[in-house]
Amino acid sequence: MGFGLRNRTLPSNMAGVVVPESSSSRRDNITVESNCDPHDVHFSIKRDCPLRKLINAYIELKNLHGFTIEFVYADIKPERTSEELGIEDGNVIYAVLSMIGGGYGRSHKM
Repeated sequence: MGFGLRNRTLPSNMAGVVVPESSSSRRDNITVESNCDPHDVHFSIKRDCPLRKLINAYIELKNLHGFTIEFVYADIKPERTSEELGIEDGNVIYAVLSMIGGGYGRSHKM
């Protein structure tokens, strides 16, 4: 899993003084990869935005039901933010589709 690092220029105010970007206004580019879809989805979210928005957007985009997919990255909970979880710009979140069944039942004859 790679960590994306970018050269960022700091914004300056009218007097030419360099002002650091606040962590809440900074946006992170996050990629969601799935075990059932070869096409990655890229999101840009604010660091103080609940991950619920990213999760809901992914589920809607892929036409999935929320209960069939699990998002894996350091104990993701929808109400937590990328800043709280330590997610950095360029990180990957894995969307794992739940697979239920698939075994032989009692009615199967060998």
